[in-house]
Amino acid sequence: MKHIVIYLICLFSSMLNAAINEINIIPNATTSISKAINLAEPFKDRITIPLEIQDQISNANLIIVGNKNDKIRASLQLETSMSIQDEGPHLDLLDWKHCTSDWLTLDNSATHQFKLPDFENISLDCFPEVTLAEIKQAVLQHDGQEWMPLFDRDSFNKEMNLLIGISAARIKIEQMIEGKWVVVTIVNLNIPIGC
Repeated sequence: MKHIVIYLICLFSSMLNAAINEINIIPNATTSISKAINLAEPFKDRITIPLEIQDQISNANLIIVGNKNDKIRASLQLETSMSIQDEGPHLDLLDWKHCTSDWLTLDNSATHQFKLPDFENISLDCFPEVTLAEIKQAVLQHDGQEWMPLFDRDSFNKEMNLLIGISAARIKIEQMIEGKWVVVTIVNLNIPIGC
């Protein structure tokens, strides 16, 4: 009996995942991605993909391959982080403070085809106010002792040396199962802040 229950759980679990076979992020005329993003089942709960500095996924196409009769939705969340910069070199404070947008439901332009929005049109002005002392403390906690002289320079300029930029884009894929939206996976795209 125990083996039958385990078999049924495995069978039911595979049926849930079988509806979505692939998740693809495809560039268009205004986007570029150095490596194609093609994910195939089985999907982990969370998938992390580091992007290259030249990768642009704003306005990219998201194509989900699966049963065309299934109800699937996708949503996007952006996160910003602070970066300390000095004419090229930079220190990204990725595990410090952030501005995180609400989940934005993506328009389904065709059967399971979605377009990511232009990231510049998403309000991301919620980064918490921080003092210079808090920033220095965060830099030291990130083993950034070599960055401390930057703060004491006469040429130090908050607008030039402190950048808040998009550091992550999360895409949540959900499927309607028995009348409820169930998260299939969340794809976390790590975006380099510095130039």
